[in-house]
Amino acid sequence: MKLDVSLLKSVLTIYDELQTNGIYLVYLGVFSHDITKMFTSMAEDELDSKGEHLTIKRKVYHVMVETLQNMNRHSDELTDVGNAGKGLFMIGHKNDSYYIITANKVSNEKKRKIRKLAGAHQSFQPRRTQTNVLAANQARQAIRKRRGGSGSH
Repeated sequence: MKLDVSLLKSVLTIYDELQTNGIYLVYLGVFSHDITKMFTSMAEDELDSKGEHLTIKRKVYHVMVETLQNMNRHSDELTDVGNAGKGLFMIGHKNDSYYIITANKVSNEKKRKIRKLAGAHQSFQPRRTQTNVLAANQARQAIRKRRGGSGSH
């Protein structure tokens, strides 16, 4: 088998773009439980090497696991092995932010359901009750008093 030179140039261009955008892990294939474990382990090692705080590690870990499980559950491009889904997964870090990017094929019927769920999730706003507002104001006032109040030196 002989590879086309234009393919190699394209792969190098993609590699450069990934590097420029802080993407350090890319996977295209089957999303099995073993793959999920491998990615979470690799991401944990990367976060440890960066000296990230435990809170950041936990958030990245939970988002990764949830995303990878969704890839496995909701993909319409399934394999014969364990009915696992196929797709694309990328994780990166740039400008103090972590990025988890995924893609997988879904049917038009599922697409409508997913969009509806995503819209409901994005529009969700926790209700600010009068009690919440009062508690927030009291907390701000307590902080000001500890600092000596507004305009104090």
